[in-house]
Parts: sequence; C-alpha cells; structure tokens
Amino acid sequence: MDFMSGYEVRIDSKRKVVVFQENPASQDTPGGHDENWWRASFKRFREQRDLWKQYAEAAGPNLASRKKAVVDFQVRESERLLLRLSSYASDNAVPHHWR
Repeated sequence: MDFMSGYEVRIDSKRKVVVFQENPASQDTPGGHDENWWRASFKRFREQRDLWKQYAEAAGPNLASRKKAVVDFQVRESERLLLRLSSYASDNAVPHHWR
C-alpha cells in the first residue's frame, strides 16, 4: 500500500491494462494521504498498542504460558507497526502535529 499511495490507479478495460498515474507531490497529502488519514491512523495504531499493553499488565502472572506468548507477541507487533507508520511518516515529511 505504501507504493500505491503515490499513484492514482485505474483499469483500462478496452486495452486490458492497469494504469498507474503518479500523484503530484503536495504538502496537503504527504505520502498520498491527508491530515485526517494520518491522525486517524496514528490514533488507531496507538489505541491497539495500548490495549495489548493494558491486557498484558492486567493479566499479569495469571496468564497461561501459551496465552502469554501470544499477548507478548501482539504487544511487540503493535509497537513494531506503530514504528513503521512513524518511519513512513518521517520519510514523507508528515508534520509532527499530524501524528
């Protein structure tokens, strides 16, 4: 999706091809997305990370080892995905107040 966010995609059914047209660079849509998209994406990613962390803390030592492994994985994965989004935002000069 990172690749496609920089392009308008349409299907030319007569010629049976997919046409990619590069979106012009714009300060209003860094990385192909507007301010609302960036804010909503960061909010969702943070909420999911926080929910997994809260679950892990609430369950504490009472969690079975197999479930603990799953919860620990989800905590790490949610943090990793938030970092990837942050890195993508940095690469595309997304203003910090949108994050």
